[in-house]
Amino acid sequence: MSGKFKSTWFYSSLGTYIKDVGIIGKKEKEFYSQRRVNLDDFANSLQEKYEDLDSEGDDVVNVVPITMGQSELGTQN
Repeated sequence: MSGKFKSTWFYSSLGTYIKDVGIIGKKEKEFYSQRRVNLDDFANSLQEKYEDLDSEGDDVVNVVPITMGQSELGTQN
């Protein structure tokens, strides 16, 4: 039995942030964050999925964002 609705998903890369490192001769270094997503990558992937579904003659009914990552340090339940 085939379903009436389609579903699809995509993965977006982690976001980054800049932090000063070093004591003498401080430098800025880029780090990946487990709590952020690269929003440019996310938006491009979402648009690509919309266009793929549209080219197949489908309409997007719902988008459900599901996230995974880390909580703030020191937050424990």
